[in-house]
Amino acid sequence: MTVIRPSLSRKVTAWLGVVAFTLTTLPLSACKKTVEVEPPPQQLTRQQAAEQLAKLFPVLEAVDREIPRDTFDLQAIIDKAGREPAALFKWVQDETSLVPYRGVLRGATGVLMDRLGNSLDRALLLASLLHAIANKGIEVGYSSCRRSALVCRA
Repeated sequence: MTVIRPSLSRKVTAWLGVVAFTLTTLPLSACKKTVEVEPPPQQLTRQQAAEQLAKLFPVLEAVDREIPRDTFDLQAIIDKAGREPAALFKWVQDETSLVPYRGVLRGATGVLMDRLGNSLDRALLLASLLHAIANKGIEVGYSSCRRSALVCRA
């Protein structure tokens, strides 16, 4: 599969190398988000389980706040790009890369997560963004057709 933006591949490869190096060289105690949780006994009482969960929930909330929302949340993209259809079109055009393949493979969510897709998957992402802004003056729809081989050659 060929990716149109090779600079993105280099960035991802470099980032994965840094993560792999960090995970293999740093001790677990060096991580910021470590939680002191005692190994559970064979059977926890409800009170012990509640205390352990009370320790874990703040950590989960902190991690949840650090996740970049624009990799899965349409509203984050709308907040970033704006509510104008032209701005959303430009965001899809500039922030996603074309990867040639047939049919729907990734869908709108897959393109949002990977920033890669064919024309149809990228169009589905744009349609999802336009549906999310839900302006009454905008009608969003799509259709498909098959061309015969003769029409394509003409």
